[in-house]
Amino acid sequence: MAAINPITVSLPADLPENWTAGQTVSPGGEGAGLTIQHGYNYLMQQVNAAQQALQEVAEYFPNLATIEDGGGFTLYTGTLPVEQRKPRTLYARIVADYR
Repeated sequence: MAAINPITVSLPADLPENWTAGQTVSPGGEGAGLTIQHGYNYLMQQVNAAQQALQEVAEYFPNLATIEDGGGFTLYTGTLPVEQRKPRTLYARIVADYR
């Protein structure tokens, strides 16, 4: 069964990680002699895309339990014993697809 990706926006993960102290920024990046990815307009576009992606994931999984009701994302290796599984969590939905 192929996984369905509910995210429709591009999330290129290409934001710069080579900033230096005292570096000048500009709206487009190039105005400060840097790349477009260094511009704060590009950064804000990527922040907005990430927010949209999160909203799309939330809409794709309606009624998904929140961290407050025992859901949320947890990183672990291995499987969760059946008696500890909680319905309406992402884990429960993924496991249900592969039974």
